[in-house]
Amino acid sequence: MARIKHKSLRQELADAIISDLRKGTWQSKLPGIRLLAERYGVSKRTCSEALKFVEREGYLDPASARSKRGIRLDHIETTNQGDSGQLLVISDLREKCSNNHDKVLTQAGRFWTERGGTVRHVEVDYTRSRSPSKLVKDWFEGETVDCAYMIAGPSKWVRAIDQVGVPVFLHGGNKTDTKNCSLAGYGLAGALERILAFVTSLGHRRVLLCWQRAYDGHKMCVDAFAKGIPGITKEQAEAMIPVVDLLCADDYTRFWSSALASLQPTCVLLHNSLEAISLVSFCAGKGIRIPKDLSAFVIDGSELMEWFTPQLAHLDFDNDSEIKLFKRWVNSGFPAGIRYDTGFKLVQGASVAEIEG
Repeated sequence: MARIKHKSLRQELADAIISDLRKGTWQSKLPGIRLLAERYGVSKRTCSEALKFVEREGYLDPASARSKRGIRLDHIETTNQGDSGQLLVISDLREKCSNNHDKVLTQAGRFWTERGGTVRHVEVDYTRSRSPSKLVKDWFEGETVDCAYMIAGPSKWVRAIDQVGVPVFLHGGNKTDTKNCSLAGYGLAGALERILAFVTSLGHRRVLLCWQRAYDGHKMCVDAFAKGIPGITKEQAEAMIPVVDLLCADDYTRFWSSALASLQPTCVLLHNSLEAISLVSFCAGKGIRIPKDLSAFVIDGSELMEWFTPQLAHLDFDNDSEIKLFKRWVNSGFPAGIRYDTGFKLVQGASVAEIEG
């Protein structure tokens, strides 16, 4: 960093440190004086004097011997609050009852309004809307939007919003090659690796995953299947992940009827609760028993998993963690290009049976 060249060097340095603190440059502890002096190109004495001012402003805990100064995150959050402008929330209409998105959106909206801002929520069918650019422009026309919160957006939607120049926080989805976006979520490749290790340990080799054409990552899933299922080729893996356009209940019914008959899977991986409801309903109508005749695993689970009998195996994600990351992103001044990895745990449930023989 270039040396600060002002007459009141101590004050300018204190302002620079406070600015970096409010951007979230450091999360809990401030680096030592030597490292700070090197970062800002000043002497250790000047740095020490500036830190006293920063401490008096309430951003730092008092200094103690042989210990780094603690950062007062509560004070930073308070000073960052104010008139936050408008938050535009974008979600998939078809996912409305699929996951825990309502809870997440409520918490994000409450946080934003408590800062003095307003929230506008738009829902769109990612699978039906082929050209998002015009629709996105309509959302922003005549509106002053400070940032956007997007639930699991496909890359073409993310790019369309990125072109508007508004900071975007992605709750899942694909950040791609964007300039203004940051992402909080899990890696699908890692999730599939964990799921496939579980189902293959029970003997499953014919695993079905339907892939909506509107979403990214099909090739990555094929690679994960080829790597994670013993004894299959990449061509066989690709056949297990058909690319589809499923827009209504009848589409799903026809798909299950065709795919289960032609591929004869022993286990089906489902994206979300909506697909789970579709498969369970289809199987009930056809006399297919889960898990005795067909095993099922839901990738993006939700609280609805508790309502299924038997309970469906699924991945459980920490949505509270993603809200905390959104708050950090806002309080840090909407930094671009950040990826926040969130964890998950595998809930085995009772819907994946061991293959006999």
